[in-house]
Amino acid sequence: MRRPFLVLLTLITLGLTFQPGFARTNFRFSEQSFANTGLGPVLARAAYMQTYEYNTGEAIFQQEFARLHLWISFRGDARLFAIFSDDRLLVTGIRSHRPDAVQLQNRNLREFVIFNPNLHSRAYASTFYLFEPETEDGGLQNGNCREASQWPASADLDSARDSLHPGTEEPEWSTPCKAPVLLYQWLEFLRQQQKEHRQGVTPT
Repeated sequence: MRRPFLVLLTLITLGLTFQPGFARTNFRFSEQSFANTGLGPVLARAAYMQTYEYNTGEAIFQQEFARLHLWISFRGDARLFAIFSDDRLLVTGIRSHRPDAVQLQNRNLREFVIFNPNLHSRAYASTFYLFEPETEDGGLQNGNCREASQWPASADLDSARDSLHPGTEEPEWSTPCKAPVLLYQWLEFLRQQQKEHRQGVTPT
């Protein structure tokens, strides 16, 4: 009696594994909309408060938007998020819900946020990140990078190893402000969604 059950379980597992919705470069997401609001309250729903508090002086936080759209997607113990104003991506990032779920440059990463990325040119120049402390001194360590950077094209990302699992090495791309591979994959997904939206294609 156990053999048919095991065969069925194996087939279901294989079916889920090879569905397009479970591919590394395809993401399922939920969306929330907010009217007449600043960026701060919306970002606080997706990111660590420390990220908001350290960046409130940025011009992007000083204006009110008629409508903001928050997208959230989960991949394992990582949360990916993006905030749009109309068709413009204001902020996107990755947040880890486990200390070793996402790594960058051999350190455990809790959050990596990119402000004002350009989806068309795959460019960004302002990041903020939170690392787990290397000693027992207290809270998360923070930092930022303000150098012009780009993320790789889709073909390069397809061949990259998934950075979600602990101990995975990051590919060496020549960009000053490196980000996790999973965040690059999310950015490329957002880029494709924006392209389809402009072409009038409804995402499935």
